[in-house]
Amino acid sequence: MPVVEIKVIEGVFTHEEKRQMVERLSEALIEIAGEQMRQATHAFITETPSAEWAIGGGAKNAEDIKAMRG
Repeated sequence: MPVVEIKVIEGVFTHEEKRQMVERLSEALIEIAGEQMRQATHAFITETPSAEWAIGGGAKNAEDIKAMRG
């Protein structure tokens, strides 16, 4: 049973962007595992509160990540 968990900082991605992430990753898994695995394929997003995620030893918040996105 293919399962993918996407972890993001809360407040960075819109609802539509998160929907696209789970749908596209699910489709990629199904393409690899085979159509018969569609009903057993799961993808979900876990959001971590802003500033509770560190990159390179420094805590990052949603605004830091949004700035990285451009």
